[in-house]
Amino acid sequence: TDVASCDIIQVCAISGEKTFNVYVCPRQQISEEASSVNGFTVINQTLFLDGVPMETKSHEEALTDFLAFLVTLHRPVLVGHNIKRFDRPILSRIMYEFCLLNEFQKVSDMMENKENIGDSLNSKASDKGTPLLECAGCLPSPAPAADQHIPVEDHSIVFFDLETTGLGSNCDIIQLSAVCMEKTFDVYMVPRTPIAKGASAVTGFTVRRHKLYLHRRPVQTKTHRDCLMSFLAFLQALNRPLLAGHNIKRFDCPILARALEEFQLNEEFKLLVSGFLDTLILSKDLLQNTGIKSFKQESLVKELLKKSYPAHNALEDVKALQDLCRVLRPTPTQITSHLFTLDQMESLSSLQPLVEEKAISKTTAQKLARLGYSFEKMKHSHLQNPSEGLRQFLEPLKAELKNSMFTKTVDKICEFFKIEH
Repeated sequence: TDVASCDIIQVCAISGEKTFNVYVCPRQQISEEASSVNGFTVINQTLFLDGVPMETKSHEEALTDFLAFLVTLHRPVLVGHNIKRFDRPILSRIMYEFCLLNEFQKVSDMMENKENIGDSLNSKASDKGTPLLECAGCLPSPAPAADQHIPVEDHSIVFFDLETTGLGSNCDIIQLSAVCMEKTFDVYMVPRTPIAKGASAVTGFTVRRHKLYLHRRPVQTKTHRDCLMSFLAFLQALNRPLLAGHNIKRFDCPILARALEEFQLNEEFKLLVSGFLDTLILSKDLLQNTGIKSFKQESLVKELLKKSYPAHNALEDVKALQDLCRVLRPTPTQITSHLFTLDQMESLSSLQPLVEEKAISKTTAQKLARLGYSFEKMKHSHLQNPSEGLRQFLEPLKAELKNSMFTKTVDKICEFFKIEH
């Protein structure tokens, strides 16, 4: 069963004497295997259970009713069997689709996998007076704050890659692929901008009459939003993983961030991942003084793994990158030293006007972004107190710069805001 794309048919829950049960007519065909197990069939857009027609609701009505049921239970604990791998990612994706995630987090306390909780749930319920809920699926508890330190050893690494219409900052996504150990993710979408001739020659992608072809063969596609939602569901099942890729800091991450923002999914994305790791930067650090001249992924795979692979197909790229990192064997400390977050990338992007006007250097901009400073935050601090506000606000930057350089940097930023204002 594909948790990244299958649809909900029934949602059930029970808490004490209270029960909830609702049926939904699925938006895609029920597989023969699933139908033989659960007895559900669809004929002429009517849902049948063991041959008996069932009363159904729309997906949005069913989920809204489920939230209303949870409201009556005063922030319940949700429990289910094998929900971590199956029910939770599916319900998560549907909740995202209908913009109900925030409402869900307001009414529920936490989620538990019934296989793992044992007797501790009973004591938890008696201590807090929290009712226990058996459910068909659930979402994760609120994630740690973005700036909270998360040990690398505790999180999976997901290798991801994009194939796009070109190399420019405004290019569109064609393929999004990821791999984490044996788990793989691979989706295609029809790009909304023309594919550059150079990109088409390298990747084999073409578009004719709004259909996507790979090496002249048609491929199944989804909308950009559906692809991103499926990717979030894939990540959800992996407990705030680290996302790794080759040259992602300069290329893939900005493009992915722009797409997430376009569909208002960037905040949900931040809750699901711990950070990013650019293996291009990491490999240059690990392989310095080895005589290796090219750090392109294809070159490194050929040099270190002694093999070639079908490069410029996102799925093949991420599989090869995962194999490459097994050979590189970076330590947790080495990985941590190269991590960055989406917030830091957004901060760095916001600081570009200061770089362009030479108020700060690119290196200083990177240091400011790493510390969480954005253009708007600094501008607000300056306007609140033009004489000393920015100097006090940027005090942590002193540890990164010499005292004289710190003073010069603050003065230049202040001058920039004065001219702009």
